[in-house]
Amino acid sequence: SYVKWDMNRNITECFSVAYPAEQQGEIFHRYILGLYDLYDRLTST
Repeated sequence: SYVKWDMNRNITECFSVAYPAEQQGEIFHRYILGLYDLYDRLTST
């Protein structure tokens, strides 16, 4: 099977009000991990 997902935009200002200042660097990393999880779930069904 084939999955095509266009992601033509960069994430430039990645932050969350839910995290304290010392954890703001984790936000983009957590986003990518969630994206990989989504890809895995989409392709494993």
